[in-house]
Amino acid sequence: MQTILGSTGIIGRTLAKELAQYTNKITLVSRDPKKVNTGDELVKADLLNRQQVIDAVKGSDVAYLTAGLKY
Repeated sequence: MQTILGSTGIIGRTLAKELAQYTNKITLVSRDPKKVNTGDELVKADLLNRQQVIDAVKGSDVAYLTAGLKY
């Protein structure tokens, strides 16, 4: 399973479209997730909440961080 953290931004949406050419197991994670591809799984999570992020990526083979987080 591929998981995209920050999936509603331009990079996350573009990545989801590209990944769909190779897999149908894509999880999109955001505060307000929206499907990009018909088979996408949606997970609502705040990326500043450690436990929500841990839960969101559980079972993932690859997790992509595409959100622009403040550091």
